[in-house]
Amino acid sequence: MKGKTLEVRYFTNSSSVLETTTQQMIIERALATGFRLKVVSFEGVFFGDLGACPRFHMAITGCALVLNPDPSITARLGFGSIPTLANQYVGMNQIGWCNQEADRLMKESDRELDPAKRLALLDRVYELEANDMIGLPLFVVPATVGWRTDMIAGPIGEWNSSPYSAFFNMNEWHLR
Repeated sequence: MKGKTLEVRYFTNSSSVLETTTQQMIIERALATGFRLKVVSFEGVFFGDLGACPRFHMAITGCALVLNPDPSITARLGFGSIPTLANQYVGMNQIGWCNQEADRLMKESDRELDPAKRLALLDRVYELEANDMIGLPLFVVPATVGWRTDMIAGPIGEWNSSPYSAFFNMNEWHLR
C-alpha cells in the first residue's frame, strides 16, 4: 500500500498477564515490520454471536486454551460448536472456524478406532486448518501436576507428557 502501515485489530483479555505480556512482545516486533496492531481489550471471557459461515472476523486474538484429555478436536473446532445466540453461546469453537469437509473428517475420526486410520483423517483436518489459516500457536503452557507421594503410589506421572493427561492410567494408582 505504497509504504502505508497496515493496522490490524488484536483482541486480548486484559485481566491475563500472560496474554497482555505476549501481546506487547508481538506488537513491538510487528511494528518494526510495518504492521500496526491495534489493541482491543476485554476483561474475562469473550462471548458473542460469532454467527455461521463465513468465519467470525477477528484478525488476531491472544488466548489460552485449556484442552481436556479427550483427544477429539471436534468440540473445539467443529461447526456445531460455534457459540451463537441460537445455541445460547454454548460451544468451544471460539474462532468460528467453519469448514464442512473438516467437520465431516473430525466426526469420522471420532468414530474411528484404528489409531493409524484416525491419524490419517486428522492429518487431512490439519491440512485444512493450515489452508484456512485458522491460527498460529505461539507457545504451549505446560500443565502442572502434583501429588503426595506419601499418600498415593503407582505409575502416576507416566502419562504427564502425553495428550491423554496425567489421569489416563489412574486405574493403576493405589494408596501407599
